Amino acid sequence: MKRYLDRDIEKMLKIAARQFPSVIVTGPRQSGKTTLLKHLFSKSHRYVSMDNPDLRLMARDEPALFFENYSPPRSLLMKFNMRRNFFLISRC
Repeated sequence: MKRYLDRDIEKMLKIAARQFPSVIVTGPRQSGKTTLLKHLFSKSHRYVSMDNPDLRLMARDEPALFFENYSPPRSLLMKFNMRRNFFLISRC
């Protein structure tokens, strides 16, 4: 099992998560974004991956229901990189 390596950005990310309803973490593939977020927030937030086809359909077809079930600030919404039109519906 791999050991988690602390990152310099952790303190800043925790502060930002307390001050803002949404925080975006970006970076190249396989750089540890999901690992970082799960490490910091798995006890207080629910992980929601847009790789799940059922969740993608709900977000696209019934955005109000999606955000009712997976609303920030207690959800980690992940994998937006392939969901360009998601932000068009996320304003509801």
